This record gives sequence, structure tokens and C-alpha cells, in this order.
Amino acid sequence: MKRPALFLLLLALTFTVTAHADPPSWLDPAVVAEASRRAVVHAGLDDEPARALARRARVAALLPNITVRVARGMGLTSTQYTSATNDRLLTDDSLVFDLRVNFALDRLVFDAHEVALFRYQLQRARAREALEATVLDLLAQLEAIRLAPPPPPTDTDATAARTVAERRLRARLELLTGRPLATLPAR
Repeated sequence: MKRPALFLLLLALTFTVTAHADPPSWLDPAVVAEASRRAVVHAGLDDEPARALARRARVAALLPNITVRVARGMGLTSTQYTSATNDRLLTDDSLVFDLRVNFALDRLVFDAHEVALFRYQLQRARAREALEATVLDLLAQLEAIRLAPPPPPTDTDATAARTVAERRLRARLELLTGRPLATLPAR
């Protein structure tokens, strides 16, 4: 008999707590992760372009380097005609085609462009970290506004300043993420 009563009490407390719960936090891990991911993708700082360049550099080693050379030869045989008016030398002209195919298979192990690609990836990682820090800072400022006690209804200037600050932060986040904040999880 005690168990059903305890269960009903816990059930009532659960509904009571959820009915009076605050709106979700801007610093919820799912919100921060999704906002950061959207900002990185919107800025074009995701890892895929750097990976594609590295893949292309490796695959380029399998492509042949083809060189073609055409030369005109003076011929190995020559015939001299002598006549009363002049001497004439005739040669067998020839064309020589030189076709070469080279593979740089050593680039499969190490490509000279890998150092530049590493620098490129490092620059993108730093830019991505700075962008994620900016998004986190903006979300923290929105959370601070949400948690701050509202100004008294008679202070219209403070209410207007708070509204403007919140709208400015939301606009910056929407510019960085490229989407409205209402589409973030748990918002």
C-alpha cells in the first residue's frame, strides 16, 4: 500500500517540477554543439575541403606524367649529286617522336605539398576554434540576460536596453549560424 502512494507522490512531484521549469538554457550542451556546428559549416571551416585536398594530392601520384617530344632529324644517309652547274646534297629527313610516361609513386608516401596542406589545416583549425569561442561567448551572454532579474516595469529604459542587447546577440548568432535560433535543439 505504501508503494502506490509513493509512486503517485513522485509522479505528482515530477509534473509539478516540469510545469514550473525555466526555459531551456542557452548553455545546454546540445544547443552549444549544434550552434557551433552550424557556424563552422556556414563559415566554410569544416574539415572536408582540407581532407579533399589531401586526398587529391595522394591520388595525383597515381596519375602519369606524360611528355611528348618531336624532333626533326637530318637523316643518317645522305646522297651527293654532282652536275656541271652545281653540287647538291640530298638527305633523308626524318621525324623523331619521343613519348615518355613517368609515375611519381614516391608521392604516395610523402608529397611535397603535405607541409602546405598541414599549414592550411592548422589555419582553418585556429579559425574554427575562434569561431566556436565567439559562438560560446554569445550564447553565454544570452544566458546571462535570461538569468538576470527583469528590470522593474516602470524602468522602460532598462527594459528597452535589455531587449536591444538580447536582439543584437540573437542577430549575431543568426548571422554566424546562417539559421534562426528557434531551430536549435531544445529552443
